[in-house]
Amino acid sequence: MSFYFLIFVILIFTAAWMFFAPKKNVEEMFKVTGLELLIPFRNEEKNLPYLFQYLDEQEGISESQVNILLIDDASEDHSLALAEKWQKETNYKVKILRNTEALGKKASIKKLFEKSNKNWLLFTDADCRPQNNWLQSMMKISKNAKMQLGAVWITDQGLFGKIQRMEFAAMQMTAKACVEQEKPFLASAANMMVHRELFSHYLFHDENQNRSSGDDMFLLDFAIKNKQKISWNSQSKVFTNQVETFKEFVDQRVRWFAKSQYYKSSNLQFWSFFFGLWGILTLILLWVQMTYGTTYWNYILFAKFIIDGIALGLFYKKYQQKFEIDIYLMMIVFHPIILIWIGFSALFYRPKWKGNKINR
Repeated sequence: MSFYFLIFVILIFTAAWMFFAPKKNVEEMFKVTGLELLIPFRNEEKNLPYLFQYLDEQEGISESQVNILLIDDASEDHSLALAEKWQKETNYKVKILRNTEALGKKASIKKLFEKSNKNWLLFTDADCRPQNNWLQSMMKISKNAKMQLGAVWITDQGLFGKIQRMEFAAMQMTAKACVEQEKPFLASAANMMVHRELFSHYLFHDENQNRSSGDDMFLLDFAIKNKQKISWNSQSKVFTNQVETFKEFVDQRVRWFAKSQYYKSSNLQFWSFFFGLWGILTLILLWVQMTYGTTYWNYILFAKFIIDGIALGLFYKKYQQKFEIDIYLMMIVFHPIILIWIGFSALFYRPKWKGNKINR
């Protein structure tokens, strides 16, 4: 009995440390004066009008403070025409590059970087819709930080969309807590700002440049290895689209999972292993509960679900989103199964992104 109680206490203190401990070394903030927004796109004619509209509606900044660099990765639709039309209409200074053949996101970002000249580089994706104070919020950063991350929320339409949103929100919640405890493990190029010097070193010195997926996570891995300060901006928020089919969902997660084998940072390696192990353990404990009835281990599992639910509900509240308990209960049962499925799929399956095969 004492052993199970010890496990329960460890679980409680771990959750308290991750989600409720004060930030380490809270530093003075400073305002970025020169900023360039880099956006690659391919076949995004459905999303670009929304992105451009949200950028034009940004509050609290002058368009002269931000330069925007776009690159069309050989789109086969009207994406380029939409970008050129917006370039003429907007008050931002916009430069558009074009690839004559599809090179992929990472190569496109490298070309954008070569044409940039500001000290701070801000990234988002063509299918994102930033909140109306996004640029203003991201221009404030911790004094010694070289990389800043912000929240990404998935738009939810229907049950499948709500499940995706909660699954990704749980990852974002953990990412925020870990950054604030100086143990970062997750980054998304949908909402990320990097100092030019760090990004330059990454492009020309990181050995994962030949991999077509994972530009954000490999950059985070490189920053951690080189002991760069990373901060989280709690005021920053962008929305991105849900995937429409279960196959697209699995393909996306397989791309994320597959690149974990190349991480060099022990911190990223630990968290990748931990989440995979926790998925297996949760599934085993659920099976024990259904097969043998209540055990002390299942009391611990139940406590874990309660703690997770409270923390996730608070995270939703902080970002002014609606937390739905019925979706959370569904996630408890099905997410461990999905996690294990994706882990095994990543060993044998190579999905495509924007029509291109992903190189490992």
